[in-house]
Amino acid sequence: MPLRRWMTSDPLTAGPSETLREVLQRMRRHRVDVLPVTLGGSVLGLVRCTDLLHRTMAEDASADPQAMARLPVADFLSDAVCVPADLTEVEALRRMRAAGVAVLCVVEGGRLIGTLSEGDLAGFLIERWTGGSARRASSRSGNQLDVLLRVARESSRSLELATILQEITRHTVAALPIDQSALLLLPAKDSPLLVVHSLYSIQEEGHPPLEELPLEGTLSGWVTLQRRSLRIDDLDREARFHDSPERFSGRMRSLVSAPLLFRDECLGVLNFWCHRPHAYLDSDLELIELIAGHISAAIQSARRVEREQRLVEELREVNRIQDEFLAVATHDLRNALQGVLAYIGILAVRAGDDPVLAELVGNLASASSGMKTLITDLHDLARLGMRAIRLHPTRLDLKKLALSVLDQHAEFAREEEVHLTWPEHEPSLFLEADPVRLRQVLSNLVSNAIKYNRPGGRVEVRWRQEDQEAVLEVWDNGVGIKPEHQEAIFDLFRRVASSSRKAEGSGLGLTITRQLVDLHGGRIELNSEVDRGSLFRVRLPLHRIPEQERAILEPLPLLPRPGA
Repeated sequence: MPLRRWMTSDPLTAGPSETLREVLQRMRRHRVDVLPVTLGGSVLGLVRCTDLLHRTMAEDASADPQAMARLPVADFLSDAVCVPADLTEVEALRRMRAAGVAVLCVVEGGRLIGTLSEGDLAGFLIERWTGGSARRASSRSGNQLDVLLRVARESSRSLELATILQEITRHTVAALPIDQSALLLLPAKDSPLLVVHSLYSIQEEGHPPLEELPLEGTLSGWVTLQRRSLRIDDLDREARFHDSPERFSGRMRSLVSAPLLFRDECLGVLNFWCHRPHAYLDSDLELIELIAGHISAAIQSARRVEREQRLVEELREVNRIQDEFLAVATHDLRNALQGVLAYIGILAVRAGDDPVLAELVGNLASASSGMKTLITDLHDLARLGMRAIRLHPTRLDLKKLALSVLDQHAEFAREEEVHLTWPEHEPSLFLEADPVRLRQVLSNLVSNAIKYNRPGGRVEVRWRQEDQEAVLEVWDNGVGIKPEHQEAIFDLFRRVASSSRKAEGSGLGLTITRQLVDLHGGRIELNSEVDRGSLFRVRLPLHRIPEQERAILEPLPLLPRPGA
């Protein structure tokens, strides 16, 4: 039989440049007497504690042991005997006796893949002559620790249960005799069936088809219902589960089974089988229980991720439906309101010199205008949520656009007794932007600066170029904004009321403004002090970048919902 079954895979090794002290500390920690020294996977030699002891005794008494400990381990190497992995156990024993060594290095393709000790081969002889398992207790604890470390690493890398079972079985074979393994899950709490989610066979290629097992009358059902581990030395002599259908293929004799427990819930069962009877020990069952704990954590993690992904998709669908409904509803409302405004215009003409009717028509016009503004903002907000707003950039003069917006707000400023100013001699500034959306941005900022001001206050609009950016500033000396409210004013439906006057509005203007600035590839900044005023600064790239169409190519952040 090849040496792979008996050798210690992934052996402990050292590098030639490590100091003798470092290597000895590692040997002591892992309780080994011989350590291979490798370079790039090739064996350079062995470090033996007995050889080091003999050399130390032979050295001159004046030699400094501390100085020796600082030397590279390459100075203390003994010859290593390397054998191929396909060598038989009997031939390996002969090589050991001929060379007078207790450890062989197993190589494949010139690289170290394992080590073989006298104790490992003693197990081969015991099993060959007695027919019983011969794994040593001294090496079992170390192997089990290695298995647990590998299982924890593998179970955290993948959420695929079939992959987890295959990798766990592959690593556990180093510590346990395993011919077949299975991972069975309980589909739901109090479910009458166990689903064989994954089945892995050591000797056979591929996986048998998945099947369902009843809880009653099966050993996995017993483990699930009792929530207790199970070790059976000989299934042929086990009366309770003699006819159990869980051998799946071949004649399995030994079994260890552990429930997958998470808090008070049993998620399923982990089973390992061996063709030989009496193959497992109590310590093996403890190892399986620890492995089952790691698998339970991996299953819960996978289920949590699946629930969160499903919830995210549901929320996205709800948002999409809400945005579509809001866009359609506001579009229809805006069309209906256009007719109302037309009739108000007719009434205004017919009111003539009737002061009572003229006042009623004026109030109706003011209310309708506010409603139109709100509906327009809601429509834009819905289209932003659906990423339906596309920019149509063109080369425009920022100075010309700013003067046009200021002229549009001149009457509103006079009514509020606020003075509008701008740099009269500032030169033109050209950039690539959507003129309609940029006008909307500036109009929202100027309107707010007037609205949240005080009688006799001032609003100033400035523009300039900084490097490859156009900077647009709207400054006012109004009531200002408290520091704790400065970020919140950009949130949906958030409006910080003025302490000196009542300001009307939906609270949508700044939310839409920031979204439109983001669409242009720019950013908006705010500096404000209470009772001293506010400065809104918009920075926009002068030239359109290739990703400018990111209203479609790049997803915008989902807009927060009211009350969220």
